[in-house]
Amino acid sequence: MKPVLYATDLKWGESTFYHDNWLLRVVTHQWIRYLMVIIQNSVYFLGDQIFDGMAEPVLTKFLWYYQWYAVLPDTFNGQNKWDIFTIDVRNTRKPVIGPGFIDFWFNGEFRYNDEACLNFKDDQTLNFIDTSERSQLVISQSAITCIMNQWSKSSLGQIDINEERFNTFFMVKDYKLNTKDVANHIKLFQEKYGDDLPL
Repeated sequence: MKPVLYATDLKWGESTFYHDNWLLRVVTHQWIRYLMVIIQNSVYFLGDQIFDGMAEPVLTKFLWYYQWYAVLPDTFNGQNKWDIFTIDVRNTRKPVIGPGFIDFWFNGEFRYNDEACLNFKDDQTLNFIDTSERSQLVISQSAITCIMNQWSKSSLGQIDINEERFNTFFMVKDYKLNTKDVANHIKLFQEKYGDDLPL
């Protein structure tokens, strides 16, 4: 975000400098007043150039370098895990503002442990459906690939299954997770480990 200032002006309020030594008080007061006049004149004539350069780094840091920290929970029932991701929300094009709508194009890179996505690229051909009747979120193929790869690297990409979590995940009650019952669907466990063993 690059701010553009078209005009600046600086007006000081009234202030007084006190000191026990009258000579030091007079000299310091006059020196401070002289510096204030220099700053005021500089801002009046060159303030837009000065603050254009000064405001951008401050805004960038204030907005966390245009990164959004997302704490996401596991989507599978019974897992009870969460992890932290970073989403790059820098604009890749100028926002379009119209009557009753605004369109943003974000970089959208999804990072885990601050690792960049491989072969990530901004799709400049991506656009919205030409309608103002509904809100839209359009994700490019590169961005969704990035999201899924980073998701799989995180703790959310690992699923721990035991009998209790299995029942919670499939919303069933008292299903026995053992080689015998699972053999109706997957015979590998029964053939390899034996009959009626807990999984």
